[in-house]
Amino acid sequence: MRKLLAKYEHYGYAPVGLASNLKFIVNRSLWKLLKVFRGEEPEFFWFEKPFRINDVFYSLTNGYYFKASGHNDFNFIGGRHESFQDRYMDESLQDGSIFIDVGAHLGRFTLRAANLVGENGQVVALEPDQRVFQRLMENVELNNMHNVIALPIAASNGNFLAHFKLSNSSGWSSLTDMHKETVVAEVPIPAFTLDTLVESLELRRVDLVKIDVEGAEDEVLEGAAELLEVFRPALLIEVHADEPWSKCRRILEKKGYNYTIIHRDSESADPHFHVYAHTKVLAEKLRV
Repeated sequence: MRKLLAKYEHYGYAPVGLASNLKFIVNRSLWKLLKVFRGEEPEFFWFEKPFRINDVFYSLTNGYYFKASGHNDFNFIGGRHESFQDRYMDESLQDGSIFIDVGAHLGRFTLRAANLVGENGQVVALEPDQRVFQRLMENVELNNMHNVIALPIAASNGNFLAHFKLSNSSGWSSLTDMHKETVVAEVPIPAFTLDTLVESLELRRVDLVKIDVEGAEDEVLEGAAELLEVFRPALLIEVHADEPWSKCRRILEKKGYNYTIIHRDSESADPHFHVYAHTKVLAEKLRV
């Protein structure tokens, strides 16, 4: 595979391969014409239309190849989705670091972290949705990421067989009932605490944990008591409701963490906000 020409860099990502490139050029031409005649930028779906799910894309923003599991996923993994978290990843991870991605989805943050930690580091990616996990594995293989351990399990506050709710939107599957109106099936999946996972994998350190679990974020933290105490990792947490955040806040304060809301999305169909939690040492480094 080869990277795309620099002229595509404005768009952040572009397809790989002759057929996909030709479709991309036609797509961009139509996009520009619509922008001129309508006087405004067309919606993002104009990028999605010409492409097949199995087309390979290259993210010029993040430097990795990827495949989507649905047309809506092009936006998720192309480098634009939740890009406000990238700064915190860049500052928290370096060569040799260890990153745990809880709710890895297609690997948008897993792949970025794998580049940051290098061959001496490690990325542990958890994705319990089997439909998405298969594509996550493909994306890891596409990029020859040998420093990624991908596991089809959930993180929770205990070790048990959980009832996992599959949503018709790949990013909304969860152990909770948060998106129950979108649930299409319920399947059993293994759930483990992060403390159990760290012990089982014999991790020597953990530098950053990203948690995106659609309402079960407090349960993930409950199962990470020893991890927070011993390794003191920085945390990026997506919070979906007041009750889970209240529990998360108590856990963080008890463990001596500071926290900052770094992004709030109150206008989408799924209102939520993102928290960066950290120790004082790292807070000074980031000047939060």
